[in-house]
Amino acid sequence: MKKFIKVGAMALALTASVGTVAPVVDKPQTVQAASKTVKSGSLTFHIKKKQVRKSSLKGKKILVLWVDVTNHGKKTVKSNMLMNYSGVNAYQKVHGKWQELTTGATNSSSLIKGLGKMEHNLKPHKTIKNGVIMFTLENRSKVKVEFQKGYNQITARRYFKVK
Repeated sequence: MKKFIKVGAMALALTASVGTVAPVVDKPQTVQAASKTVKSGSLTFHIKKKQVRKSSLKGKKILVLWVDVTNHGKKTVKSNMLMNYSGVNAYQKVHGKWQELTTGATNSSSLIKGLGKMEHNLKPHKTIKNGVIMFTLENRSKVKVEFQKGYNQITARRYFKVK
């Protein structure tokens, strides 16, 4: 079941789920990844920091990617494309099958500020610094993040271990 909550000028999609979840740790946890720079179409994502943090959803955690996003194209990338993460999707194995993760939910002021940076149009040859991409975790298994250039044109995959 999807619900939308208004946070500032942005709506976050939340998914309610039932089940048991491991205890939440208040202190952010670092996760491991391969290369920190991903080119996806006209955009380059430089992953500066990865964390697992407490979600505003009870008993849930979120994967947080702190990113710099640069537009190398000739056209402005509209904010709705950035807020939909321009074809950035995350998956986790649930009962042996890859399941797409939903957008993360937070009440952390620093994360909301980072999300707010992604709400602006990105002009050619400009960079958004310290933007945030978040996904709600289903369990403690690794997360597969895919970057797409267009419909089903995956340009890069990154795997993150959740500690």
